Amino acid sequence: MRYEAVGKPLGGAKKYRWKSSGLTLEDLDELNLKEKYQFVKKNNIWKKPNYEELVASGLPIRVAYYMKKIRDSLPAQPTFPYNASADEIEKICKDYTSFVTFFKEETMKLHNDYDAERFYPDVVSPKYIEPLGYYHYVKVKDEAEGFFPNKLLRALQIGRWETIDYEIKKKQFCYSDKQILLSQYEVLPYSKKDSIFEKMENGMVLCQENGH
Repeated sequence: MRYEAVGKPLGGAKKYRWKSSGLTLEDLDELNLKEKYQFVKKNNIWKKPNYEELVASGLPIRVAYYMKKIRDSLPAQPTFPYNASADEIEKICKDYTSFVTFFKEETMKLHNDYDAERFYPDVVSPKYIEPLGYYHYVKVKDEAEGFFPNKLLRALQIGRWETIDYEIKKKQFCYSDKQILLSQYEVLPYSKKDSIFEKMENGMVLCQENGH
């Protein structure tokens, strides 16, 4: 595939100012065709969030994990047909940038479990999903064709929060060092009256029930 330097001849920090804030549709006007092919990628449009900071600032861990699942399910970059023309590449780059930007901006509006539960039916579905009229089959609208994999569709539909909780625990998502340590142990009820506590050489405390 051959590229021509079509775009505004800007250079230096001004040209690549998006590298810190994220690539936008407006930034595409400053990139030539080769640069669009090189830089139009998910990680340039939507910088990886610091999920630990989001949770520390008050975002429920469930919502942060839901946001991560959505971002992880987005295609890493657009795909282009073999021998795509310059106009086709331009359009695909713009459509992909718009698609990723939509999820970047809209997921940042999620603040609680209810927001997350309504995200797919109220926000995503009206924009990108077309019901086929029978059972639960749906079709992705033309503007998202090629950007909306089944993996993303599954990630968007929560189902049961218990499943999300299980995944968070299994992956120790946003766990502190203390939580990681405690996750190695099982907490069991005990009878204070019938139990004996003994401090071991390694500093751990052993609890035994009388007669066992």
